[in-house]
Amino acid sequence: MRNMLIDKQIKTILGTYKVSIRNGEKMVVFLSGAASFDTEQTFRPVINLLPENIGVFAIDYINSGLSSLEVRSFELIQEAKMIANLIKRQQAKQIILVGHSLGGLYALHIVQQLENVIGFVGIEPLNRESVLNPPHGFAYRKIEAEVAKLSEKDKIQLVKDRVYENFSKSLADEIWQTHLLDEARGNEIIEEKHRENWVETITQYSEIMFPKTLPSILISQSFRANEYRRSEYYTDNSVVIPAGDFHQIHWEHPDIVARAIKTILGNEVL
Repeated sequence: MRNMLIDKQIKTILGTYKVSIRNGEKMVVFLSGAASFDTEQTFRPVINLLPENIGVFAIDYINSGLSSLEVRSFELIQEAKMIANLIKRQQAKQIILVGHSLGGLYALHIVQQLENVIGFVGIEPLNRESVLNPPHGFAYRKIEAEVAKLSEKDKIQLVKDRVYENFSKSLADEIWQTHLLDEARGNEIIEEKHRENWVETITQYSEIMFPKTLPSILISQSFRANEYRRSEYYTDNSVVIPAGDFHQIHWEHPDIVARAIKTILGNEVL
């Protein structure tokens, strides 16, 4: 029987966080993108590929997934500090941060608060260039044109199809039910406010980078590889791995993400 995660509801001044935790001296922290999915559910195939003695901390941001809506207005930096404090409470000796999309921006700020981060695995982490000066190469224009053709209904169906293509039926049902519950809360105004918040954060903290010596493995679609080599996540100890054809690469290729984590742990070589 696998060392199971324990789900917790942690009440804070920002709201109540849903967190899934497995204790361990070495702990992997999973930070999701800005979507209405539960972090543990979508990263479960990755987590199941990790050694059982490795700790896990998978958190849903306030206003997303299975966490509550906010009880007070806050900025992304405040939430990043709150998450860092929750990580410290676990008393792990070593931390690996895994950030998908918006989770990368959180990781950039969380790493400033912790002294025991030994590496970062980024899954198309949100980077300044993509927000402030988006690339306009052929591959980028092609993707933009394809997305522009889709109605909102088409986009939702595309994501749903990907969920059911990449997860078991039972897990896909869990993931989609979480999405529906979150969407039913009608937090569009809050979501737009927080989108403005993280764009402002990227602009305001335009010089923040990872420590030059921090190992980082960046997993991206092939056409974005060079974008990440010039990003704030690229260090003197980085590698970029092209994989998949969809922004949620961890849905399609949990094995690649798990191997990257094990590489930083020293258990595997890329």
